Amino acid sequence: MVAADCPGSRTLAFDTTDLAGLPGIVVDAGPVAILVNNAGISQRSLALDTSFGVYRTVMEVDFFAPLRLMQLVLPAMVAARARAVVNLASVAGKFGSPMRTGCRAAKHAMIGWSDALRAEIAQYGVAVHVVTRASSGPVLRSMRSRATARRGGGATPRSTRASRPRLPPRRSFLASPPARAKSRSAAGRKWG
Repeated sequence: MVAADCPGSRTLAFDTTDLAGLPGIVVDAGPVAILVNNAGISQRSLALDTSFGVYRTVMEVDFFAPLRLMQLVLPAMVAARARAVVNLASVAGKFGSPMRTGCRAAKHAMIGWSDALRAEIAQYGVAVHVVTRASSGPVLRSMRSRATARRGGGATPRSTRASRPRLPPRRSFLASPPARAKSRSAAGRKWG
């Protein structure tokens, strides 16, 4: 899907939590003009029922892995005055809601870090964007059904709810267009 939307680009899918393997992925990717951090997982359980391990896993996938990838890619992006970093988060990072404490905390961390990073690297012409679209329609219905389903279907009562969520694959993508566009959008301008 991503490659089809970026003709001429090279797109790599990989496990973002393989921190030891990330430097090799960055080398294999070559020059990165646009970094899209879209890996993520969710958690759906009450804070009283959620183990520390679940929180650690959510933070590793939704915050620390993208942060580490940005640390590896940003020096070359800044030197090349690359286009942008796009971090997918959620409006959930701005507003709390029940049964999503881990996910909300990770998204809040990503939004805050992205805001600070934007202020630091704007002078180098690299834009930092945070996509905070709320899920709706079929996506939201699918997320809700997966988050509340158990063997046999239906919602799981609190007294029997497992504190470990079902975790989907942890993947992110690096897209490297072959040539830099000649014009820049408003997103690429320096603000000061």
